[in-house]
Amino acid sequence: MPKVSAIIPCHNSEKFLSTCLNSVCCQTLEDIEVLAIDDHSTDHTIDILKRYEKEFPKMMRVYSLEETTGVSATRNLGLEKADGEFIGFVDSDDLISINMYHDFYCLAKQTGVSIVTGCCIPIKEEDYNNHYIHFADYTKEKEYTNYLQDPEIYFRESPAVWDKIFFHDLIGNTKFLEEEFLKIVDLPIRYY
Repeated sequence: MPKVSAIIPCHNSEKFLSTCLNSVCCQTLEDIEVLAIDDHSTDHTIDILKRYEKEFPKMMRVYSLEETTGVSATRNLGLEKADGEFIGFVDSDDLISINMYHDFYCLAKQTGVSIVTGCCIPIKEEDYNNHYIHFADYTKEKEYTNYLQDPEIYFRESPAVWDKIFFHDLIGNTKFLEEEFLKIVDLPIRYY
């Protein structure tokens, strides 16, 4: 069983995808799996994904959808395929520190928590493309919050899924709400 399954939904991501995949596939944590799902891209996203799948055959699996389904459905497919003890989500335009999953996994194992979250740093496009990012410059004192005591803090501080790992058993059969479901029940869709 992999320690972490990193799920990466991809749609027309060719501009940043290689940088994203380099940061995920070169993690210092050994024994991770990378599940990249192409959401029917019309650019060279699938070609890039297949190239990385060849380069990292033991780590990476690529899935290609025949029609665009949206990020929630794509993440749900990743959840169905994931075998890891913990689940992480990375957007295809993200860049993560190469020790992120190692640090998160070790903290989860040391403390017994089911969710570990970190901080994010906005990146200028020219820095992203040229890899001039030094995560050590952004390191701060570690803080611990028990979100079970006040769950609202969790959603106010960090409502995203891409800056966390989740214990797989905690997720269970939970799924992301897909846009089609929201249309059926006539709920408004909010984008932040």
